Amino acid sequence: MDFMDVLDLMDEIGSIAGMLFSTYWIVLVAIGLGAYLFVGYMYMCIGKKAGIDGDWRPFIPIARQLYMMEIVDRPWWNIFLFKESGTLVLVISCLASWILVTLTKSLMITVIVLLTYFSAVLVFSFLYYRDFYAKFRFNPNTAWLEIIPGSGYVSVVFKMLIGFSDVVAKGECETGTDKASVIPRVPAAVNGVDGQYAGTSFDISDGSEVVLGRDVSKCHIIFDQFQTDISRLHCKIRYDTNTDNYYVTNMSTSSGTFMENGTRLEVGVARPVARGTMIYLASKKNSFRLE
Repeated sequence: MDFMDVLDLMDEIGSIAGMLFSTYWIVLVAIGLGAYLFVGYMYMCIGKKAGIDGDWRPFIPIARQLYMMEIVDRPWWNIFLFKESGTLVLVISCLASWILVTLTKSLMITVIVLLTYFSAVLVFSFLYYRDFYAKFRFNPNTAWLEIIPGSGYVSVVFKMLIGFSDVVAKGECETGTDKASVIPRVPAAVNGVDGQYAGTSFDISDGSEVVLGRDVSKCHIIFDQFQTDISRLHCKIRYDTNTDNYYVTNMSTSSGTFMENGTRLEVGVARPVARGTMIYLASKKNSFRLE
């Protein structure tokens, strides 16, 4: 084998190596894109179960995190303290580092502030997932899986169970199929948590609507006439057997009806609410859980 043959062999080996390297990156990008789309589809199914609109949002960066905030009724700005907003958190960290180093000239202050920020992200993410898992009738302590290193794959399995379980109508999460009826896991009921009706359960599995308030002629769950913070017609709760969701309509312009996190429901608008959610009328002493 002369020198030219050696050069030809090296060129051939280089071509093969370049082709393998390109193939490696193509496969890697395809796997990453496929995983991203799969996770988006999973969150779309979870969101549909929670009654959230906007099927396209789980597939778009930032929009996905906003979509996830809606699932547990969190304000939009909480995405800045959410570990799933990885790129956004990284950008904020880099920008904060640059500003702090420029203004304070102190590396120690910069490190302390960044550690505080990252700690806040972990704490918020844990609290978010406590509400998330509780909303879908999982043990709230499952949220630890979201912040313990190495346990992320287990949490993905739980999310897949939530997103792809039989509780979600097939028509909601599978293309090319008709919407199937949903069979509740347990009878639908409005359960009193605190106040006058604590420990009392009102079965509405048949899809009926209940009205809460002080008007004895129009309400099904009637409050004491001396409870002036409760309106005569305070709110309506309807259970939909097809979607396995509740729809809560606030009718009180004065005292209001609230989600567990303090979000006040708009008057006259039927708000879709998933099983396991707690609401309260006027104050938390009048709390009900929609089981």
